Amino acid sequence: MSEIQKENKIRLIPISKNDQSQLFTLINTNRTYLEKYLAWVEFTNSVDDLDNFMVESERLLKSSTGGNYKILYDTEFIGIISNFINDNENKVFEIGYWIAQEYANKGIMSKCVKQIESIIVNNYDAKKIELRCAIENVASNKVALKNNYKFVNILTAYEEILGRKLDYNRYEKCI
Repeated sequence: MSEIQKENKIRLIPISKNDQSQLFTLINTNRTYLEKYLAWVEFTNSVDDLDNFMVESERLLKSSTGGNYKILYDTEFIGIISNFINDNENKVFEIGYWIAQEYANKGIMSKCVKQIESIIVNNYDAKKIELRCAIENVASNKVALKNNYKFVNILTAYEEILGRKLDYNRYEKCI
């Protein structure tokens, strides 16, 4: 699959094995910022630690059950946005995302969520989309609200990150 969407300077392109080294550099450069809310960052200590992510990315696209996309701002690789089916029976997709610290709070991720919603609507038989955000992650929660997601509930002790159990807000949008 080639380039998917373009809005102004923002492009979403399916991640590929060729991006693995650059992805690791982006994660490593933003490690302190990202590890507060993303459990996998703690376990991503070398380029090889991304092997499974790359295999899963290919599997999602080939099986038509979602995708992982690199976010480009102009030509700069600045983050990842993903969509995947989390409830096949009820046709619920989930969106996950992260962005480099210097690009946070600029409205970029909100635009990316709109783009990935369009991908879901146009390519999958989805009925609902969910976002799950650590309550403490103010920026991520703002993205959900800015894109008109409805708060559903709190997922208590949903994920353990750096020895802390974090509660998450669960948001949804019917499509």
